Amino acid sequence: MHISNATPLERARAKLAQIEGDLNKYPDFQLYLVTESPQKRARMKRLLMEIPKFRLWGMLADYVERAGPRCGALISRTAPEQGR
Repeated sequence: MHISNATPLERARAKLAQIEGDLNKYPDFQLYLVTESPQKRARMKRLLMEIPKFRLWGMLADYVERAGPRCGALISRTAPEQGR
């Protein structure tokens, strides 16, 4: 799959979706996603970090989560106001 989006955040989101699609084939990853207990989720995350794709998915998810609100705020500040 070729990823050619305009911004680094868009590319990260596309790559994140691609990796998540690959990881969804693994029952352990599916279980990680539905686990609600923070303690169990942290324990599972430590075990799943042994998988390189999971590690990359985690880093990209953190990046998108951190960058998303900042980019949204930047866009709203620079967008022209409607109705003027």
